[in-house]
Amino acid sequence: MEEELRCSQCTGYYHVPVILVCRHALCLACAGALQKPAAPPARSEDEGSVAPAEDLHETSEVDKLSVLSDADSGVSCSSRPTSLVGAPEGGSSSDPPPPPPVYTITCPQCSVLTPTDEAGAQGLTRFKVLAAVVDKHLERYQVAEPCQLCDAATAPRPAQVFCDQCLVFYCGPCREACHPARGPLAAHWLVSVAEGRALLRARRREREGRCTHHPQEHVSMYCLTCRLPVCVLCLHHGRHHAHDVHALNAVTKTHKTELSQALQQLSEKARAATEFIHTLKTLSEEVHGNCREVEGVIVAQVDALVEALQARRVDLINWVRRQRDAKVHSLRDQVQEYTHTLQSTTATIHFCIEALKESDPASFMEAQEILEERVNAMSRDWDQNMVSEPRVPPHFNLTLDDKTLLTAIQQLTFIQLKRTHIEVYSGEQTVCTIDGLHFNSIYRARVRAFNSTGNSPFCEPLCLQTAEVAWFTFESSHPDVTVSATGFTVSCDSYEHRVVLGSVGFSRGAHYWEYTLERYDGNADIAFGLGRIDICKEMILGKCGGSWSMYIDSERSWLMHGGEHFNRTAGGVRAGDTVGLLLNLPEKTLSFFVNGELQGYVSLAGVTGVLYPAVSLNRSVVLNLQTGLHPPQALVETPVAAKT
Repeated sequence: MEEELRCSQCTGYYHVPVILVCRHALCLACAGALQKPAAPPARSEDEGSVAPAEDLHETSEVDKLSVLSDADSGVSCSSRPTSLVGAPEGGSSSDPPPPPPVYTITCPQCSVLTPTDEAGAQGLTRFKVLAAVVDKHLERYQVAEPCQLCDAATAPRPAQVFCDQCLVFYCGPCREACHPARGPLAAHWLVSVAEGRALLRARRREREGRCTHHPQEHVSMYCLTCRLPVCVLCLHHGRHHAHDVHALNAVTKTHKTELSQALQQLSEKARAATEFIHTLKTLSEEVHGNCREVEGVIVAQVDALVEALQARRVDLINWVRRQRDAKVHSLRDQVQEYTHTLQSTTATIHFCIEALKESDPASFMEAQEILEERVNAMSRDWDQNMVSEPRVPPHFNLTLDDKTLLTAIQQLTFIQLKRTHIEVYSGEQTVCTIDGLHFNSIYRARVRAFNSTGNSPFCEPLCLQTAEVAWFTFESSHPDVTVSATGFTVSCDSYEHRVVLGSVGFSRGAHYWEYTLERYDGNADIAFGLGRIDICKEMILGKCGGSWSMYIDSERSWLMHGGEHFNRTAGGVRAGDTVGLLLNLPEKTLSFFVNGELQGYVSLAGVTGVLYPAVSLNRSVVLNLQTGLHPPQALVETPVAAKT
């Protein structure tokens, strides 16, 4: 769990960790270094979007701070600890509006702003469980404590002593320079690093069990309304007397049990993944063995053919070897991806297990929601993305059609025995439609007749060519969404976002389609992108893990996936504009264009399965869909150039 214990800003072990509103942690010193004066709140009648409470641009009281910058994600945080600006005292709607923030701290991981009052970083909530786990880790593995006074530009030297009065760890040179054993400093008590850690830990334990509002009292209750540990005086004489309050030990036990159960389920998934990764590694050898077997069959069959087939034999063997290399490369990539996810999961499991050992209930309850969210999010990610089957089969189900005529030698190719010919229809009708075929592909089909006497032989293979470009329509059964009779125009009667999917999904090839904004008043976000068939249809596209989108208003746009925002870009849309989407599955990219100009693109590396065109909109928007378009060559080359 090494990565869980290191600060994303300084990359060292957390020292006095604090919690930001985005639920990420920073060292107190790092948070202070990132602290900047808050920008004055911008106010104008035509700024922002009017959206419901569930949308990303909420207009609730806690979002009236309107702290936006060029690096923000476009989303105001609606859940802040009580030490932050805007935290309600009692949760009443009649409370006065919060004062404007004095400072803001930008998270280095997600760029979300944390507003604070005049206390700045010092007023942030301490992440006590994380600090305790770091202490245990350093002591268990005898990690050297760095000197706190060494030059920050160079690697700090290991500390040798700790001053109980200064509360500072010193290396030898820094102690001689900054803490000489003379004058008033000669009376200071210097102890070893291990003793210093123990002293700091004891002092922290003494503070952690005390009520912040009544320091003479120990916390013994937990307010479910405010989600805070409280003491008896807070319950009887403070603002919690009318709240839902329970015994702290009972609430802690309940949440530890729930977290333990979630960890048990995640551990089972990690164990299964470990076994699956081992299987993937062994499949590479099986691929090599099966490849050699196919090569031998090819050589035996080609040697039996006429002399004209000798040159063709070399081409066929080379083709198989290329397939072998592609399979091995695909399996190796899958092993690396699953190993990375497993390492992250194992780190989180160990971290949570250490957090469960926290003996102080108040400290644990301050972190339990973060731990549960992290475990649940990782569990959902396993369910959505970790499929326990290899991306490519290890077998080479190929054989040569040695019954073809000598005149067809130049057209000799492989046929796949097990997966090529699948029965798609059997019945009395002489005409059938086959669904689920890829665009711009050639399929082989065979037909035979049957009656009471029996079945006829199959006919010779027929070649079927599918359409070169994809065409599709809107499909939606949601009562708030209206799709025209042609399926190419969509509108919405709700102020809330509703997702509409296309009628066709894609798993390979390059595809391009466009939307025209028939109506748009400039006060709403439209999200264009892709989604899986089972995504939630009642939230903005891109908020769940199975969707990727660009959401855009009249001034700017963001890219979004799994609820995370990135790549803010200036420039919006207005009525009459055209938004184009280019899905390039061979390159694993989804690119967005506004009136023919690149607005941004999302990487789909590691994404497999069927993806559907999707859009989310509300009642301020009417969209027209144009499909069956050839991808413009200039647009196909643009994302590649951008990545370079």
